[in-house]
This record gives sequence, structure tokens and C-alpha cells, in this order.
Amino acid sequence: MSRSKSKVLAPDRLSAESSRVMRALESEADLATAVVGASYLEASLGTLLAQALLRSSVTERALDPRGALGTFSARADLVYALALIPKPMYQDIGVIAEVRNRFAHSHAMLSFNDAEVAALCGRLGYLDYFANESRSAAIQALADSYVNGPRTKFILTIAVITGRLAARSAVLDKPPYEPGL
Repeated sequence: MSRSKSKVLAPDRLSAESSRVMRALESEADLATAVVGASYLEASLGTLLAQALLRSSVTERALDPRGALGTFSARADLVYALALIPKPMYQDIGVIAEVRNRFAHSHAMLSFNDAEVAALCGRLGYLDYFANESRSAAIQALADSYVNGPRTKFILTIAVITGRLAARSAVLDKPPYEPGL
């Protein structure tokens, strides 16, 4: 798997960029939507890990794009293993990575209506989990009315997941620079 160019952003910067990224996801071509959406999700995972892990040069090195936690999958795996996200979110993060890879590694111009991409997007289930978890009929109704195809389901899933990751990052207490013995 290739190493990401994704940097770790401060929680406030990540939140500040969210509306710009979401506008881009809605207006850009399908290829850009898949790649930029997954990249923003990867950056969100890096931000959450940076907040959860010890403040140290070791953490910085691990989160560097060439470090042990520099890939999308490594970040997702550790965030889940640390119980920072629920399993349905983790599963959707994996599906989003698959969609991104499908677009990025295809010589043909794909769209979200491509049979394989549409099938992958059909596996996205975090929106339903989130609506049930929040016990909100309004959230479920919004998701049901907004999701009118694989592209909108992909975008809305990224919006909800990155919003949840940003909120979680903002409330985590940063561990001290050096652990006490």
C-alpha cells in the first residue's frame, strides 16, 4: 500500500476545513470526490490519533506519512483498536478506502454509478447505525431523504464520520509530553 501524503491537522483546523471540503465533494467530479473525501477522512483519523496518543517525537514520527501510522489502514485499525470509534464506523472507513482505491487504481474513468463502486457504497451502513445510536427519527429521515444514490451516500457518510471524529478529537485530553514513571 502506498504511503499517504496526508498531514495531521489540529482539531480546530480540521473543523475549519470541513465546509470547504464538503462543498468540494458535492461539486467535483466523481474521481476527485472519492480521492479527496478519503484523504480528508484519513487526515481526520490522524488528528484523532494525535490527540489520543502521548505528545512525543515518537508519536510525530509514527504519524508521519512514512511512519508506522502513516497509512489510511494503519490509522483506521489503531483508532478502532483503541476503542475510539465503534465497529460500524470502522467498517465504513474500510469501504471508503476500497472506493478510493477503486477510483485511484482504474485506468478507466469511473463514476459512482459503476456497478462495483455502487455495490461498495451499498455496503455503507454507518448512517443507519448513527441514526439508531442517537435515537433520532429526524436524523434517519434526513439520511433517507438525502441519500438518493451511491455518490450522495458516500459524501454523507464521510460528512457524518469526519464530524464525529472531529468532535471526538476536540474533547480528548492530550496526554502529557513525557510519561511519569
